[in-house]
Amino acid sequence: MVYLVAIALALTTADPLDTLVEVAATNCRNAGKRVDRVMLRKILNEEIKAGWPDKYRGAVLAAACHESGYNPLAKGDCRKERGKRVCKAVGLLQLWPWAKIDRRDPVASARLWTRQIARTVKKAKRKKCRRPWITAWNWVATGPNGWRCDRVPNHVRVLRRLQRLWRAKN
Repeated sequence: MVYLVAIALALTTADPLDTLVEVAATNCRNAGKRVDRVMLRKILNEEIKAGWPDKYRGAVLAAACHESGYNPLAKGDCRKERGKRVCKAVGLLQLWPWAKIDRRDPVASARLWTRQIARTVKKAKRKKCRRPWITAWNWVATGPNGWRCDRVPNHVRVLRRLQRLWRAKN
């Protein structure tokens, strides 16, 4: 009897971030059949350590879902150069060679990505952008081509859907 009470208590006091990871793992349209939930929790922790506001909790999960379907070995932005197929974007968050890290390491990629955006927020605030976190997120995701305050990355649509499903479970 005590064992059943302990299980019921454990289920009711589940960590909300674990619920977010579960929602992200089961509702990513680009993901394969098996998603490493431990990896997802680690990259979510990197977002928290970088100081992202709670309003955007799960942004790194949404970006990873949109970019690679949670595949840390994914390759993208491929083209032929001198008869060879060359892929510029590699890894969970599809980072380009400017990232001087092992881009196939999901935790290192998430750490670099989340902290780069956190640093870029200061620039967005200096430019008096209305939503500095979204603006910085877009600037890091798209590069320097379109540095305007009114742009929103495609990852935000995925984030809003994941957050809506997460709120429904809590």
